[in-house]
Amino acid sequence: MEGGGVMKTFLVLFLASTSLLTAGINAPVELVFPAGSSYISPSYQGVAMNDSYILVGFHYADVKDGSGKVVPGAGEVQVFSATTGQFIRRLKHPKPMTGAKFGNRVVLCGNLAAVLDTNLRVNAFDISTGNLKWSYRPTDDTEAFVLHDGFVDHLSADAGGVKLGMSTAWWINYPGLGFYTAQGFVGQVRADGSPTTMLYESDAQAMGGFGGSTAVAGNMTVVGSAQYDVGGEANSGLVTVFDGSTMIGHLNPAVAVAEDQFGCAVAITRDRIVVGARGTDLPGRGNAGRVYVFDKTNFGLVTQIDAPAELGAGARFGETLAGHGSRVLIGGTGSVWSYDLCSGDLLRLTSTGATTTGFGRSVAVCSHSAVVADSDATGGTASQGRVYLYRHLSRTLPAYAVVASTNETAPGCKTGTVFAGFGNTAQATNGKVLHLATLKGGESTSATNAGAWSNQGMDYALVMRKGDEFGSDVLSAPIQPFFANDGTGRFLARYVESQKLAIFRDSGTTVSQLLKEGGSLVVNGKHETIAKIHDVAGSTEASSFVTVAASSLPGSGGVTLSNDSHISRHIGVSMVNEAREGLESAISGVNLGQISPRLAVEAGRLAYVAKLANAPTTADSALFVKSLGINNTRAMAVKGDTAPSAGNAKYSSFVSTAINGTETVFKATLKGGASSITSGLWRTALINNNTQVATYPVAIRLQQAGGMPNGVKYSKFMEIFIASSGGILFRAQVTGPSITPNNDVGIWLHSQGVNHLLLREGAPVQGANGPKVGVIQRVSMAKEGRYAVLVSLSGTPSSANQALLSGNFLSSATSKWAPSLVLQKGQFVDRPTATPIKGLKMSANHIDASGSGSKGQASQVSVHGLLFVTEYASGKDLILANP
Repeated sequence: MEGGGVMKTFLVLFLASTSLLTAGINAPVELVFPAGSSYISPSYQGVAMNDSYILVGFHYADVKDGSGKVVPGAGEVQVFSATTGQFIRRLKHPKPMTGAKFGNRVVLCGNLAAVLDTNLRVNAFDISTGNLKWSYRPTDDTEAFVLHDGFVDHLSADAGGVKLGMSTAWWINYPGLGFYTAQGFVGQVRADGSPTTMLYESDAQAMGGFGGSTAVAGNMTVVGSAQYDVGGEANSGLVTVFDGSTMIGHLNPAVAVAEDQFGCAVAITRDRIVVGARGTDLPGRGNAGRVYVFDKTNFGLVTQIDAPAELGAGARFGETLAGHGSRVLIGGTGSVWSYDLCSGDLLRLTSTGATTTGFGRSVAVCSHSAVVADSDATGGTASQGRVYLYRHLSRTLPAYAVVASTNETAPGCKTGTVFAGFGNTAQATNGKVLHLATLKGGESTSATNAGAWSNQGMDYALVMRKGDEFGSDVLSAPIQPFFANDGTGRFLARYVESQKLAIFRDSGTTVSQLLKEGGSLVVNGKHETIAKIHDVAGSTEASSFVTVAASSLPGSGGVTLSNDSHISRHIGVSMVNEAREGLESAISGVNLGQISPRLAVEAGRLAYVAKLANAPTTADSALFVKSLGINNTRAMAVKGDTAPSAGNAKYSSFVSTAINGTETVFKATLKGGASSITSGLWRTALINNNTQVATYPVAIRLQQAGGMPNGVKYSKFMEIFIASSGGILFRAQVTGPSITPNNDVGIWLHSQGVNHLLLREGAPVQGANGPKVGVIQRVSMAKEGRYAVLVSLSGTPSSANQALLSGNFLSSATSKWAPSLVLQKGQFVDRPTATPIKGLKMSANHIDASGSGSKGQASQVSVHGLLFVTEYASGKDLILANP
């Protein structure tokens, strides 16, 4: 690029790279059952799957007991590989009983298979060994009131445990709570087999069918009552949503219609609740069926999917559902459909054999495959019934989701010079992207093999390339991309010969240098030479380009060692001090000393830490906050002040800060109190017409950790973010009972004085159907409250052991704050053919070295989606999407 350089346009190449086609469903593989297999379970839960295993129930199979005697109709479950479809082993009850119907319903929770027998007892097996772990039969509640007619007719599970839907259960001698005959309950059993409180509908109806369908993801449980009468409409149906054991809402169609049976099937996906209404009449097609999709955060109706036109009356579309990530399988009478919640694509699944009305009676899905049972089919390897495995299911990403791909010609470079990989990335509030990348091939050499690209102009184009000349010097590779609030890009680059660091501005059409180490410019009316750039943030004051923490060279413009550090805004060709070493601080009679090399800027406000030049060593530093361009600096916390809620401990040093329009959150070390209380997080704000400083604790070392078992306490604090609304997101390490290196890190939301646990290592992943969080690798948050988390996974094969999660804490219901699955390693993505994801990456350049996450730097999350990299066997894509 020449001197100040105009960016080059390569729009055609960009559009070509973002063209994502909708792939069809691959032809299925039929499962081959061992010789002599009985007929498969005709229930709606005759099959189950996760990323590793498939379960198929044979509830009337004859099996042998320990003595070798044949037990008629005792039942068995067969286990298959979810990737190859190969038979692995049988699961049998160690004490088989005649006619027990073991295998009538099956579900999976990680490596645990939950199997129903006699419609009364749930048995949990370790799939890897086939050993029975526990059995549970719901017989009474915690107060020992007898549970009548407690037949289990639906199971659901995640890694946290199993839900038992009992749609006709009721408690006798319990009239005081308004319980009705056969009103229905949902039992809850933890993964270790211990029961917990039952769920029930507070506005119950006799024979309402509560528990006839269930779904669970993390702390959220969704329960269908397909026979519930809404507004006097018989069997119109109702769905109830729980946060833990607390009911938080109902889902209904806008108009209740008799016999629609809304809630006959339910599923929870990444950010949606999906509900089947198999009895819905469509024009000219009675009982054709409909599926409703609701937002998991606010319960609003997102869309409704009517039975496709090719299905006639009695199709009962939506009678069965299974969801994972953004994919939902929808079954009915003789047909199954795959629906992509992101793209809206609805594709029909076909089988290799003649289908019957039993095709789709039981369905299951995982990140990469799906299973469909045809319980009435003949001609397979079982006495009756056939099961089909659909492998390599692929996701269609939204149009223009792919910003750039490796092995494609990089804009601004000669043909043959292609992207080799992607480095740090940034996303503007308007959804534009600025990213770094390396190059290979063509004209690329070690001196020119990196650069920065952006689509903030009209075209996707090269911004600056390693080896470009700017003035009389050559630039090294660009680093640290970010956006200012005006939507223009910023990045840093170092000159090769002088090794001086410079800040550049990308307007979308031109690139200009704002500031350079060794460069002279006017600072508060005097010519100074900038010796070192310490930190930089996008300024939110309209006439400014950046806010910089810098040091000036002593001897220039009256600069000495006593006033060389400063924080200044860059305006035009000059700078204006916001804070300056040597000047009087906001503390009367005390001057600013050395200013910290870190700053935080957001919503027109600046936070920084500085030494106090003429203060005692016990009080020689403070955290200051001010408005940009306004002389209203306040000391929000001073070394030696007693830290709220930390006993007698006092602030010793201020480590990091994050800021929004009204509050500041900071991390500090402590001294002088209990020996173990050495650090914490606090938030601070001005109150009483900005006349007083109020400071509140967020989390303190060895304080009880929110949402964790008693005795589990915070031990170390990592990243901190603060949203515009005031919600504070932080990552921390804990210590205490049952804490190991596999579950000692979590993410919390601090809201209205309470710390809510959002995600914990070792906990189940919402929407991932079994795997648990391994290591929390990356966290990023938009100021609007949406956040993304990149994690490794345990309890799943290495080919699927990483995931990208997303959450949003703007909802008033805590269950909706926790992150759920967006994409998982091993999923197949159309690019344009189905290709498995080999890895996921999210840039970390938005996190300050001190742990600050909200400081006017780059963001990987916005209302427009998540910015991340997917890796495949053939290359990588940089993606901005809400997949």
